[in-house]
Amino acid sequence: MKSYHNVGLIKVTSKITFGLSAKFGELLLCSMFLSSTIGAQVISNQSQAEQGFEYTFNVIYLDYGKKGASNIFIPGTDLSFFNEGKQFSIAAIAGGMSRAFKYKGATDLVFYRELSAVDGEKEYRSLATAKMGKPGRKIVIVSKGTNGRMYASAFDIGSMDFTSGSLRVINLSQQEALVRIGEITQKIKSLGAHNFRLKGEQTRFLVRLAIAAVQEGRPKLIEDRRYAVNMDRRKLIVLHQDTNKPDKIGYTSFLVDDEKEIENLSDDKIDSLDISELYGENSGDGEE
Repeated sequence: MKSYHNVGLIKVTSKITFGLSAKFGELLLCSMFLSSTIGAQVISNQSQAEQGFEYTFNVIYLDYGKKGASNIFIPGTDLSFFNEGKQFSIAAIAGGMSRAFKYKGATDLVFYRELSAVDGEKEYRSLATAKMGKPGRKIVIVSKGTNGRMYASAFDIGSMDFTSGSLRVINLSQQEALVRIGEITQKIKSLGAHNFRLKGEQTRFLVRLAIAAVQEGRPKLIEDRRYAVNMDRRKLIVLHQDTNKPDKIGYTSFLVDDEKEIENLSDDKIDSLDISELYGENSGDGEE
C-alpha cells in the first residue's frame, strides 16, 4: 500500500512533465536516476513492512475542535488503519478508549479517513501518524486540535514495567505537573509519563490523588481527592488540556486490560454506536 502524506489521498498519484529543450537528454537521464532512487526507497519500505514490527494498541481520542453554533455534541470520529494490506475501522469515542487492535508493519502507524470516490471506489485521506517506537503494547492518543488538524502520540503500556497493582500517569498537557499518589509525589514533564507502584495490605483500597499544574514555577492545584485502586488491576491516568476549556488542565482515568490474544475486527460507524458506557470511569476538569 502506498500513502502520499503530502497530498493526503492514497489514490492520488503525481506526475511531472518536462518541456522540450536542448537538454532533453540530460533531463531524461535525471528522470531515470530519480525513478530508480524512488523505486529503491519503495522496495525498502515494502521490505520493512513485510518484515514488520508487531504492536497491540488502544486509541484514546481527545477532541479540541470547534463546536458548531448549534452546540450539537459530536461523539467521536471514525479512523482507519491498514494491517498487512487489510483496512480496519476504529470508532474513536471522544474522551474514551477503544478496544485493542494489532498492527504489524513500519514504526509509523498512519490513521486515515475513509472517503467515497466518484467512481465508487474507496479513498483514504491521511489524518495523523503515530511513531510507535519499539514493538509492544501501546496507548495511542489521537487529538483533534482547535485548527481541525489531528495529531497522534504513542506511549508504552506493556506489562513488563506496567504490572498489576500499578498506576501510570501520562502528561499530555502543555505544562509540567506534580502528581501525588499515596505518599509518593512525582514531577512529570509535558509528554512524559511515570509509573506509580501501589502498596497496600488489601486488594482494594483508597489512596490520595493530588494533581497540580506547574505555572510560572509554582504549583496550581487541580485535583485533591481519595481515589480507588485495585492491586489486581492496572490504571492509567491521562492529564490533558480540558477539551471544553483548553487553557486549563483536566484528566481522565482508564482501566487497562491484561494482554491477551487480539483479533482485528472493524468497529461499526461512530454514528451507529451506543456510547453511554464507553467513557473513562473518572474525569476531572481544570479549575479556575
